[in-house]
Amino acid sequence: MTILQFLNKIKQGYELKEGKLISESLTAYLQHHLNHITFRKHPLGFFYHNMVGSSEFEEYRLHFWSDYSVEQDEFLKIHDHSFDFTSYVLSGKLTNRTYALSQSDSFEGYVYEVIFRNNVSSLVISADRCGLELLQSKEFAKGDFYDMASAQFHNTISKKGSTVTIIRIDRSQSKVSRVFSPNKLQDTTTQYDRLLLSKKQNLTIANTILGMI
Repeated sequence: MTILQFLNKIKQGYELKEGKLISESLTAYLQHHLNHITFRKHPLGFFYHNMVGSSEFEEYRLHFWSDYSVEQDEFLKIHDHSFDFTSYVLSGKLTNRTYALSQSDSFEGYVYEVIFRNNVSSLVISADRCGLELLQSKEFAKGDFYDMASAQFHNTISKKGSTVTIIRIDRSQSKVSRVFSPNKLQDTTTQYDRLLLSKKQNLTIANTILGMI
């Protein structure tokens, strides 16, 4: 099967809300392309593998959290996205927290726009005197789906042990993503690389995921 055929099966699983079909199709995809799977380290600490969808507005991304996942900056966890997405938990547990953003002279937080180019995220300040209110904290486990709108601030916390999710990305209403920080960054423009892993690391993660899903 071609990559697109595997992804069409995953897409069908999303449309039917059939987690088993998603898991089985992803397993077949990983097994078939095992020696060509590449992961990058995300600034938020997890590892991810991009899978192009069947149209320019659709994309799938595989996420893997482990006990040794470390964020590049612990104060830059709360963010929104440039796209809407639906996440499906393939293994493990996570907590997703959503927040409302507001501005007031009594607040001391900052919002940064994320400029993403050539696998590098650059943060540029766009607002100050910002604060956040926790709206909801919800736990998701294997077999659960959840949706996130692009403008919704949130952070995701993987529970103890490894967690695997796949997200279906909808870029039809693209926007600039944002990050909240309680601190003002020292550099005018702060950059975070999304480093490509070695072939050995890619194979290790892919095999670990296969053992989990």
